[in-house]
Amino acid sequence: SVNLNGSISKAAGADTTFEARAASNIIMGSGASISSSGNKLHVTLNSDSDASGAGNIQMFPGSSITTNGGNIVMGGGSDPLIFAAVGSGAGAGVQNGVYLEGATLISGAGSISVIGKGVAGAFGWGVLAFAGTSISASGGTINLDGTAGVGPSDNRGVYLQDAGTIIQSTNGDISIT
Repeated sequence: SVNLNGSISKAAGADTTFEARAASNIIMGSGASISSSGNKLHVTLNSDSDASGAGNIQMFPGSSITTNGGNIVMGGGSDPLIFAAVGSGAGAGVQNGVYLEGATLISGAGSISVIGKGVAGAFGWGVLAFAGTSISASGGTINLDGTAGVGPSDNRGVYLQDAGTIIQSTNGDISIT
């Protein structure tokens, strides 16, 4: 697992990439941040990098990614732009491929791609965004791609919940599948 509980900040220099890669889960704790105020910072969170079928991404209240025009990629396997982060157990958050609780993603002119798959069983949501999560791009596209877990009840591909949860792109397309 990769646990991010502090701040990672890029203040100067050329465009660059930050990648967190884990065979299992990637967790950004409450208040954790990844940001750039100097040129683009492309951010990739790649869980389940060993493609075992277990490894999700979780962002908790107040956590944020701000890229100053860089792309944000959240997914799994050998290529997180193609393969999903995968729910990996029972209980709040871990059964979802990507769990965004009160989180903020801001890419500016960059694109945002979030791909998740829920665990088999109840409440296996591919992508869950709730509690005031904000996903925003000014010029880039936003793609939320969720696959529901197989199970008896309440499995959803993409689940957007609560007033204040916002998905917005000023000049780019938004795709939710």
